[in-house]
Amino acid sequence: MLKNIGDYFAIVCALINAYRPLFIADISKDNAIADRMLGLATQSNNIKTYIDKLKNKSDKSLKWTLLNANHLVKDFPRMTFNELNDLTLGTFQLKQAKKYAVEHLSNDGSFNIKVAKQRDDLIRAQIQSRHKNAILYDIWVQYDQKEILGWYCRCPNGCRVIGCCSHIASVIWYLSFARYHPEALRESASSYLNSLTDAQNYSDVSDDDGNESDDDNSQTLYTLA
Repeated sequence: MLKNIGDYFAIVCALINAYRPLFIADISKDNAIADRMLGLATQSNNIKTYIDKLKNKSDKSLKWTLLNANHLVKDFPRMTFNELNDLTLGTFQLKQAKKYAVEHLSNDGSFNIKVAKQRDDLIRAQIQSRHKNAILYDIWVQYDQKEILGWYCRCPNGCRVIGCCSHIASVIWYLSFARYHPEALRESASSYLNSLTDAQNYSDVSDDDGNESDDDNSQTLYTLA
C-alpha cells in the first residue's frame, strides 16, 4: 500500500478540488503577505539583541514593576482583528492567543504585565506553556501609540520576526483588542470548578424514616448502587 500512497493522495486531492468548497475563500491579500514575509526574512530581532545585552550586563539593567493591564498601559495601540491578523500573518496564532490570554487572567480578572520606568515603550509578561505546566516563558513587546514595533519570547519559536509565536500574540491580542471587547474573552473551563461544591461539605444523609421535608430532600445526595 505504501508504494501507492502518492497516487491515493493525488486522487483525494483531486476529489476535494472537484467537489468541496475552497478552504481559503479570500486570496486577495496573498501576494501582499508574501511580499511582506520576504521583506521580513532579511531582518533580525532587535528586541532579542537588546534583551541579550541586558542578560550579559552589557547594557543598563531595567527595574520592572508588576501592573494589572486591564485599565493601564493606555498608550498601547488599539487594533482591529484584521490588523492583528496582518501582524501575525495568519489566524492560527490569534486562535491560540484567546486560550493563552484567558488562562493568564487571574481569579479577579486581572491581566498582569511588567513595565520599566527606564523604558516606556517596552512591556514584559510571563505566559505559561500549554504543554508543560512548570515552564513560564518571558515575553517582551515594544510599541508606540500607533503600532507594534517588535517582540521577543524565550520559547523555541519566540525570536522570529515573520509573524510571532502564540505567547506573544496572546499579550498583543489582549492589550490591543480583547480588553476593549469583553465578549471576546470566554470563560476558561477551570473557572467553572469554582461553582462546584465538594460532596463532603454536605451533612450525612439521615437513617431516619422518610418524613423529611422537601427542603431536607433538596440536600440529599444520590449515588449509584
